[in-house]
Amino acid sequence: RKAVEVRAQRGHLKEIEELGALLEEHLILDNRYTEHSTVGLAQAWDQLDQLAMRMQHNLEQQIQARNQSGVSEEALREFSMMFKHFDKVKAGKLYQLFI
Repeated sequence: RKAVEVRAQRGHLKEIEELGALLEEHLILDNRYTEHSTVGLAQAWDQLDQLAMRMQHNLEQQIQARNQSGVSEEALREFSMMFKHFDKVKAGKLYQLFI
């Protein structure tokens, strides 16, 4: 959902690029009002878009794996609850202590 919102705002970057080109035409190369360049913004935008696509793909793969696992929704909830209980340090890992 957020990826769609981000892509919908792409037009604002186009506007910024056009304004940047206009500044360059008038040989205004330093803009004291911002530290960002149009090239830097475009690169950051592309990175954000790629990240959103990777996250969406990863999520789709996780959903597909869950659906194909044959494990019930209730069993997944119970596993998650138990994992959270034993993950004392909230590290996303379970540690085995040797005594």
